[in-house]
Amino acid sequence: MRAVAFGLGIGVTMALLISLGVVLGRSVDAKLGTDPAFTVLGLLLGLGAGIYALIRQVGAIASDERRGGGTGGPPPPDAA
Repeated sequence: MRAVAFGLGIGVTMALLISLGVVLGRSVDAKLGTDPAFTVLGLLLGLGAGIYALIRQVGAIASDERRGGGTGGPPPPDAA
């Protein structure tokens, strides 16, 4: 279940960051008449920000796994 939440979270984050970059780029292009220069720049910046967010999330999960807290739930009961 955690993997599904991670995948959905990253997907939404990527979509929002890329959309925000494109929308801001289009608005700058409309004001300056430089279509499509800032739209492409916004797309690339949004994509870069999304990849950066992905790397940070994967790093946080890997760090959590190394500390032994992989599931985020309570520890399993003793088998004794």
